Amino acid sequence: PRSTTMTTAKNIDNRNYVAAEEGVEVIARNEDGFIENHRILFDPDLEMPATSDFLTADDDESAAADLSIGLNDDDDAVSTNDIDRRNGGTMNRWCVGATTTAFLLLATVALFLIQQPADSTSAAAVAAKRVVDNLALAECCVNTATGTCHTTVKCNKKEKECIKCDKKAADGTYIWIKLGQPPAPGPEEPEPDNRGGTTEEACCVIIAENTCHVKDKCNKDEKNCQNGKCQKSGEARWQVPSKQSPAPTPAPTTPAPTNPVPATPAPTGTPTSFTPAPTPAPTGNGNDDSTVYEYTNTGKTCSIGGGNNIQGPAPLADKRNVVVDFWTFGDSPYDFMVDTCLEASTCKECAVKNSDMKKLPYPNTCTFEGDDFKCLKESIIPFMNRKMVEGDGAFQVHLGDILKGTNSAANSRRCTEASFESRAQLFQPAKNFLLINGDNESNECLGYDIKEPSDPIRSMWRSKFGTLSFTSDFPEITGGGRPPLTRVAGNEEIFGFEYKSIAFFGLDYPAGDTYITKNAPQDLNQKFVKETLASDTSCELKSIVLFSHVAPRSPVDDSLNDYFNRCGVLPTLAVLGNAHPSTYCLTKKDERFSLTVEAFQSGPLMVSVVRDLKEGGGDYFHVADSDLKNSNSDCPKFA
Repeated sequence: PRSTTMTTAKNIDNRNYVAAEEGVEVIARNEDGFIENHRILFDPDLEMPATSDFLTADDDESAAADLSIGLNDDDDAVSTNDIDRRNGGTMNRWCVGATTTAFLLLATVALFLIQQPADSTSAAAVAAKRVVDNLALAECCVNTATGTCHTTVKCNKKEKECIKCDKKAADGTYIWIKLGQPPAPGPEEPEPDNRGGTTEEACCVIIAENTCHVKDKCNKDEKNCQNGKCQKSGEARWQVPSKQSPAPTPAPTTPAPTNPVPATPAPTGTPTSFTPAPTPAPTGNGNDDSTVYEYTNTGKTCSIGGGNNIQGPAPLADKRNVVVDFWTFGDSPYDFMVDTCLEASTCKECAVKNSDMKKLPYPNTCTFEGDDFKCLKESIIPFMNRKMVEGDGAFQVHLGDILKGTNSAANSRRCTEASFESRAQLFQPAKNFLLINGDNESNECLGYDIKEPSDPIRSMWRSKFGTLSFTSDFPEITGGGRPPLTRVAGNEEIFGFEYKSIAFFGLDYPAGDTYITKNAPQDLNQKFVKETLASDTSCELKSIVLFSHVAPRSPVDDSLNDYFNRCGVLPTLAVLGNAHPSTYCLTKKDERFSLTVEAFQSGPLMVSVVRDLKEGGGDYFHVADSDLKNSNSDCPKFA
């Protein structure tokens, strides 16, 4: 990281946290002056806009007790702060303090800027401005009466804790939002029907009667519906009663199906079926002028970068407006505190924290197969395979990070023949599986050479995953066939294919610096995208989909813009990993869309490219989440 430093407010307490720009040190100080070796760095593993959301501590230092910064050198939260973390990898939703405390921090940053030389726009000044900007991005448990974060740190830990604090609140209503942001208007109360349900909400439906269960507890959530007590009145299932009128759609002309993707009936036990929440479906018959295709605001907050998720028009029940659909997931398995290996004699040495990385023997035969690994193997991959056999999904894309990383360049000892082979065997059963390169298995690995186009690490990745292609035809319901897939010779991490006038690209952009971004004569991602799009001389493409671990760099944007200037702007979706949001994020700026997937044990997303079938109609992107729980560390049990 750069050596630039900047000061922050004195006497940091449990309610004040500091955000830093990537690579910029933030020195906290107490009343006696600067505290050495207590730095908070922006996590280089997370190149996302919401820089205040993800922070990590240097491996070689611990947080001073009187500062209560909240991290120690073992990647654990300091006990007095009660901060939510997962395996020391990232820390989510750092909260700014009360309004007055935030003002003091702003004032200190402003004073620091005044003290800088007038003729320099230093990196420190840029970083200081970043802190000011990030204060507006932070989320906490906000008292709507006073417009301040809750005074208790635990309430600001995460949304779940905020809900608990609101239930006990005697001093106003608390909502988990950004500080200074007005609370979103609540949904309108659904009109009741005459059968015990509403016209919009799912409930515990008694199948024989097609009405909601009479007991409120059974209608509380899907789990309650599936317990034995709710089955005594006849077989029950969590769904929208089929006789109810469909949810309102934008400018409807003909009622649309309530569930755009056919649901698999849920058994009476704990597993749940893949039944995406109802989304606005295009109205009309799909190929006449009455059909309405547009994006809607879901009202659900994106946990990275702020703002609300959007949603595209849903597939029609018979999928005649679906060009292709596919499954995507990423950042898993992240297991590391487990002793699994090829040679039993070394297993006791596999489970080490990042701060103890040098204690991990190298080379080793550790495979790091824990709960994440088991979830993918026994639940998620079999689920996607089953759905693809049923016609839902043409291929599967993992967006990178198949090992736990270290947040440091070229020092991870987890990247070995044994761990790579473990992952190759894990994904081998996955149908039409493609893998994007992540930093945890490339530029963070011991042996990665940033000055050269290849090294033993990249050669190993390419031998295991650089030949993956489609091994079966796509579903007949969306057109069938099997497109040829092209990879860049010598950099097989980059690939592409075209299907039904959609250009798909797999890009080699792990988080952090790489050979391509720092030392290659030309960005090979840009070269491949530019040459591929240039071959479309008659401008026949209708949309573009980019798969990348982090957001594509500007050279790729330049290649896209060259094509758009020649052929017109196309809807372009970037499907990303790396950020580990608790729920997926789909955002839009002009015709550029960004979808960030969840991580760890979260269920995969199904992405559908929906095409307006009218003459000259365009492409739209729709996302269905197979695991609706707001969690990424609880393995879903699919029916």
